[in-house]
Order: sequence, then C-alpha cells, then structure tokens
Amino acid sequence: MSLRTWINENHLASAIVAIIVIAVALGAVVWQAIPRGGSTGGSGQAAATIDDGLTWFRHDGIKVPPFDYNGKTAFGVLLYEAEGKKFVGLMTRYSPEAKKAIEDARAAKAEGKVSAMIEGKAEMAKNTSLEIKKPGEDKWQLWPTGQMNGRPLPAVVSATGKPASPVEP
Repeated sequence: MSLRTWINENHLASAIVAIIVIAVALGAVVWQAIPRGGSTGGSGQAAATIDDGLTWFRHDGIKVPPFDYNGKTAFGVLLYEAEGKKFVGLMTRYSPEAKKAIEDARAAKAEGKVSAMIEGKAEMAKNTSLEIKKPGEDKWQLWPTGQMNGRPLPAVVSATGKPASPVEP
C-alpha cells in the first residue's frame, strides 16, 4: 500500500499525525527563539540592579526581572559603554503575567513537559510585555521586542553627553 493510498483511507489518523508534526516543529522553533535570561547576551550572563541603576551586578541569566535579590527588588539592565566606562543605560522588567509565563515555560522544560502552547505563551510574553526605563526616570514604558518590531531602543548617552554603545555584562 502506498503512502498516498493509506492517507486517503485514513483521513483522521493522517490529520492527527500532521497536527502532531506541525506542533512539534512549531514548539522547537519557539523554544529556540526564547532568550534564556533577563538581560543576557551570548555569554549566558546577565546584569541587574537594585538601586535604580547606580550600580549593577552579574547573575546567571536565569532569573526573570523583576526578582528578589538579598531582600530587594532587582531589575534587569542593559549595559552601555562610553569613554571607557560601563554603566546602566536602560533597566528592564516584565509584567507579573509575562514573568509567570516565562517561568512556567522554563519549569515545564526542566520537567520534560514542554508543549507548544506553553512555549508560545512564553514567547508572546517576552515579545509583548517587556518594559524599560532609563535610570532615574519614574515611568516605565512598554517596549515590544519581537525582532524589536523595527523599533530601536532609545539612544543612551554618558553622564557627559557622549554617545554610548551596548556591551555585554
């Protein structure tokens, strides 16, 4: 019996197999696209602050900002460099709902219970729920990140007004 004949004779079974193959492929693509930390680059390290960007510290990149650090709320940071000095250019956080979705997806992966729905929800949360602010500012602004949605991050300058460039922690 040829494959075509089998598919024609088993519509329901072939539809189920096709849906499973598509779901697994989609899940693999989504999982690959999920960054693995708060503000992490290729190093696997990330940076955070507990004092509105005055100082920063490295962490393993697993924590999703905001998170508790020594009894204080830590926010992710994007580091910049100008005039030979690294500094916090932007602070990051996720909404409570987005943070939960991202953490749930990580927990499911750790338990071997990965599903396309959980992964898709985490990816959607990462792409639509990131909030940023510059140190010293009061107001957080929503910053959709799906491929940065063609929207570059705000310009960051040093304390002396010199243009700054993003750097790894």
